Amino acid sequence: MNSTCFAFPTPSPGHAAWVADPSCRGTFNIALLCLSTTLICIWSSVHRDIPFESLSTFRSLRRDTPLVLVALFAPELIFVNSYLQFAQETTASTSQQGNIIRQNQFTLVHGFYATMGGFAFIEPEGYVSEGQRVKLTAAGVKFFMKYEPDLIPDLSLTAITDRQKSNSLGKALLVVQVFWFCLNCISRLVERLPLSLLEVSTLAHGIFTLSSYVMWWSKPLSIDEPTWIPLDGEHAREAYALLNTIHDTFFYPVSFKSVPDLSNLFEAHGFATLSNSVLYRFTDYVVTTCIPLIYGFLHFLALRAEFPTSVERSLWRIASVVVTSSGAFEVLFDFIRNVCFDVLALSGSLKQTIGNGIIIVHYRIIPFFYLLGSGYLLVESIRQLWYLPHDAYVVASWSYYIPHWL
Repeated sequence: MNSTCFAFPTPSPGHAAWVADPSCRGTFNIALLCLSTTLICIWSSVHRDIPFESLSTFRSLRRDTPLVLVALFAPELIFVNSYLQFAQETTASTSQQGNIIRQNQFTLVHGFYATMGGFAFIEPEGYVSEGQRVKLTAAGVKFFMKYEPDLIPDLSLTAITDRQKSNSLGKALLVVQVFWFCLNCISRLVERLPLSLLEVSTLAHGIFTLSSYVMWWSKPLSIDEPTWIPLDGEHAREAYALLNTIHDTFFYPVSFKSVPDLSNLFEAHGFATLSNSVLYRFTDYVVTTCIPLIYGFLHFLALRAEFPTSVERSLWRIASVVVTSSGAFEVLFDFIRNVCFDVLALSGSLKQTIGNGIIIVHYRIIPFFYLLGSGYLLVESIRQLWYLPHDAYVVASWSYYIPHWL
């Protein structure tokens, strides 16, 4: 133990030319640093979709609360979402954009803007649901970019980025703060100084926040209103014919050659119709399995830490295993469902029974135990602050001269 960390300085006469920073830190400093970094991670992880209209502060907070809870208890899910969006939009931005030459290239920023619900229109008079605000999903934008590209407004990159409430400098400052915290934790491990459980949990948040930020660097942040598509001419009639076809109401005939599945082109009143499950692709199986493994493994770093009781140490191990294996179980039951429904020749009643059972496990049991384990890891991280060893208060030597916010 570094005994000088807890020694009081002896007053001496004269002046000092240079005084080094203290070689120790306090409980409040640890808690404040972890809390501020976690808040930064959560705030920067919430890349919300674009609402149909500007929301009040209360309505905005109410809408963002579920995302905030996910970012707090399951930051790896935010990263999985960011990775899938990045992979999808990278492919879309390099694909064919239609036969009409556009003045502004359809970039990755445009792809993310479409994913956020950046293109929408209002159903005009004369239609059954006039006044209904309809938002194009990313698949809908891609469809019209291929078959009717002039229906989508030719937005410049600046026209999108000027509407967001954060710029690259603001993102970079957040990244620097989170990156500094991660380096500080790594340096403590290198110097064999113990980490508090709260630092371990914050480190996991920081790593996945940095990874998500890399995936979402080109994604606009906090845009309050979509780009409204003007509804005039034949293109508007075709768009509404497609919309009405999806809702089994035919007002106008439409004929497109090689039209793909239209079930995921539109989103109305906030109810999105998803295309195909992301778990049907092998790469997404791997991502869904490996990311929780990495997140849980980070918590295994704390198994040698000092716990208030042996029971709490055992519960930490169990919770880490639950969080680590959650992704694998999700993939396993999704695979079983696919085999039962697509491969095996089962009767209708048996398929329904198996399907209902898998739904309960997939959407009820696994999330319940995951939230239980993740919640325990968070609570135990805070509780252990009052039972830290003395070496946990020693500052890593390299951090004396690295500037940071706290």
